[in-house]
Amino acid sequence: MSEEVPRPTDELVVDQEWDETAGGGPVKTFLEHLEDLRWTLIKCMSAIVISMVVCFSLLDNIISILKAPLKEAEALRLQSKKQVGFLIGDERLANVSLSSLTNHITFENTEEIHSLHLVPEKMGTNWVMTLRPSTEDPLDTLQDRLKNYKPVDGFLVAFHLMLYGGMVISAPFIIFFIGQFVLPALKIHEKKFLYQTTGFGAGLFMLGGLFC
Repeated sequence: MSEEVPRPTDELVVDQEWDETAGGGPVKTFLEHLEDLRWTLIKCMSAIVISMVVCFSLLDNIISILKAPLKEAEALRLQSKKQVGFLIGDERLANVSLSSLTNHITFENTEEIHSLHLVPEKMGTNWVMTLRPSTEDPLDTLQDRLKNYKPVDGFLVAFHLMLYGGMVISAPFIIFFIGQFVLPALKIHEKKFLYQTTGFGAGLFMLGGLFC
């Protein structure tokens, strides 16, 4: 009499001695990993979009920060050449040297003069153009020198500032979301190595920032 062979079952046999912490956490199916990846991408994109909106609301401040080195360089150049701005109305036309004008025009307190304005004045029944010295910093009109020469350049500049600024602001959140997706799959020694490497890299980054 032959013995009956037990039929194989479709149940998954789980090893009771398997250590979840050493193995990197519970095992997930391929579809579960795809679902986690989908939510990770959604959160990363949401962080970038929100950061771009924040940058758009602060666009004028960002442009002022980016123009600060240009204004400092222009101020040093004017000081080295002892020049002042020459303006008609609010339009800055050129830089002129006061030393070349003092032979024809007498100015008081030349050290305090930062710009010369060509303005019309009425003398009797006639209107004449006169030079009026001013203590106004000509670099305040520096935005007139930053011009866009194509119809789409203004939009592209604003979009690039929003995109790059948004990526910088959202970078910590993106790293956190990616870490939430990747870390559960790492084993203990892999996590330890990652933490040490990240801490060492962050320390070098902050050390380099101190010397900038």
